[in-house]
Parts: sequence; C-alpha cells; structure tokens
Amino acid sequence: MRKENKQLGFRKTLRNRLVFISLLFGLYFVALSARLFYLQVIKHEELFSRSERQYASTAKIFYGRGNIYDRNGNTLAQNIEVESVFVNPAEVLDREHLAKTLSVTLGVDRDKVLKKISAKKTFCLDQKKVQPPGSRNPEAV
Repeated sequence: MRKENKQLGFRKTLRNRLVFISLLFGLYFVALSARLFYLQVIKHEELFSRSERQYASTAKIFYGRGNIYDRNGNTLAQNIEVESVFVNPAEVLDREHLAKTLSVTLGVDRDKVLKKISAKKTFCLDQKKVQPPGSRNPEAV
C-alpha cells in the first residue's frame, strides 16, 4: 500500500507540475498576443510614421575618386568637375537656332551639330567635358 501511495503521490506531483507549466505557457501566449495586438493595431499609425522617417532620408555622398599621390605627396591625378551637353531631338522646336547656339558655345561645326540634333533618335549626346565659363582648363592642371 505504501508503494501505491508513493506512486499516487508522484503522479499527483507530476500532474500538478504539468498543469503549472501549461498555465505558464498559456499566460505567456496570451501576453504575447496582447502585445502584438497593441503594436500592430493600436500603435500602427505612430510606428508607421516613425518607420517612414527612419527609412526615407537624404544623405550626401561623395562619389569622386579622390586624388592620386606619388610617394613624395605630389598630386599625380585629381578630379575636375566638367559639364556635358545632352540633347533630346524630339523636344527641339527650332533646330537651326539650337545648332547655331551650340556651335558658337561649344566651338564645334554648325552642320555637325545640326546633323546630330536632326536625327530620329530620342536622345543624343552632343558634347562631353564642356568647361563652364570661367573655370580652369583641365589640360592646364
């Protein structure tokens, strides 16, 4: 009989422990569900606006290659900002006037410019490495 009481006591203890652990897991699940509901439903607008502010930001990034120096610290190569001229022939209304203006400004042949901007292309590059007025000549550096 003692053995049976011992087994019965062990089973009761085990059953009580399992019920207690099950209640803890159930309570944890309810608390977790309540927290998720609070964050996703009640605080949705605030958290969404905060995430938009964090995600959408502007950062100024230097994209130049930088100077190249020799072992004595003398500059071998450096970045020089230059401009490029692009033309969309589909948007040009007066080709003759544009050809004349570009040929004078860029110092290229007027007929060559007129031929490029009269093409049926939607985009043409007219001149690269154009120096803005008053800037240094890259060959002089």
